[in-house]
Amino acid sequence: MPYLMGQRVFVEPILNLGALRCGDEVNAKVNVVNCGSSSLAIVGARKSCGCIGIEAFPVEIPAGCNYPLELIIRVPEKTTEFVHSVELYIAAEERQNFRPFSVALSGMATEY
Repeated sequence: MPYLMGQRVFVEPILNLGALRCGDEVNAKVNVVNCGSSSLAIVGARKSCGCIGIEAFPVEIPAGCNYPLELIIRVPEKTTEFVHSVELYIAAEERQNFRPFSVALSGMATEY
């Protein structure tokens, strides 16, 4: 389990969205767990694609709590497999240092 400034943090590393209808927008959640004894904050993110929307930052995560970060994914218009990534920047209480945590998003756009 990764550490941030001595605190344990768990970020769900892979999110498989399964088969999705071409052109749809789907909501997904990435769980971020603060296993430490003081609060953390998600202070920003970098997305591999403009087709991913993320809620506003910063997001505070109290000690010992789980935070389901909401994502909106626009599914490709054509049938294809897709893989994207989101890098979350998580900072300790004083927010002077942050660490990136990567999440892989994958799925299959279909015309079912």
